[in-house]
Amino acid sequence: MKKNKKILFIGILLIIATAMSLSYYFYKKINKVKYSPIQVSEDNLKINEKIERKSEEKKVTNILLLGIDKEELASDTIMVLSIDEKNDKIKLTSILRDSYINFREDKVNKINYAYHYGGPVESIKVINSNYNLDIKDFIKIDFTGLVQIIDLLGGVEININKEEIQYINSGLSKRDKNHKHKPVTTPGLQLLNGTEALAYSRIRSIDSDFNRTNRQRNVISSIYNKLKTSNSIQYPQLVSTATSYVETSLNSNELMILLNKILLMKDKNIKELRLPIDGTWQDSTINGVYYLQWDKEQNIKRLHEFIYGDS
Repeated sequence: MKKNKKILFIGILLIIATAMSLSYYFYKKINKVKYSPIQVSEDNLKINEKIERKSEEKKVTNILLLGIDKEELASDTIMVLSIDEKNDKIKLTSILRDSYINFREDKVNKINYAYHYGGPVESIKVINSNYNLDIKDFIKIDFTGLVQIIDLLGGVEININKEEIQYINSGLSKRDKNHKHKPVTTPGLQLLNGTEALAYSRIRSIDSDFNRTNRQRNVISSIYNKLKTSNSIQYPQLVSTATSYVETSLNSNELMILLNKILLMKDKNIKELRLPIDGTWQDSTINGVYYLQWDKEQNIKRLHEFIYGDS
């Protein structure tokens, strides 16, 4: 079975941001983050200049979040993090990895393969050019540390439906054999440890990639809720674990500024969007490969309303 490690970015970012209250400790630990600068230019990253001006006017910062499937060297998860300072909101847009992008006839024309063909720079370029955005930076988080982070928080509460149970247990039995876990036996709201939450977030056979990204967001929200009620004595260990799995084009000062903005947002709820939106996509197969065809005009319109709107 193909290995699918999920990257729940915001959960880890919020762990680090919450720990800003221990600024001296955080400052020392943030240097563990791998810094990978990129050359920023309109041509290199295909930055939309009109949207760049709009972002400055609306006080919005867009950053690409990437999670990599190391087996096929492609982005397993793609999200756009939008920091809306004017409205004090954190906005998160998930882009489904099977979305069709025309690279070339002899290539795999899925948006997740942008990373395969050119790493973070190509990923930013493809998303900027296809969604008319002004992204200049990326954050990549290795999900290996998620199990430890959730366990340090004492687990996360997830509402599991009946159909998901067998897939969670199947994931637990086939993977993570060196970690402690218990079979899930009943549906409903229950506390999952790191290994169990990871198995939950990996489910994709039961339905579609749409519901898989929804499961990822469920875990993110649960991590966030746990952070809001956690004891600050846990922060040093949480930060030490989280920062070890981060790579970014932001330097230490820029990352601290970004995380401080997240921490100071008045609206603590994460606003969410998934692309393509309902009614704008269809399944297709080209040369035996599955793709998600999507209406570019409608999705760009909805994305921009989401990022730059007041709600």
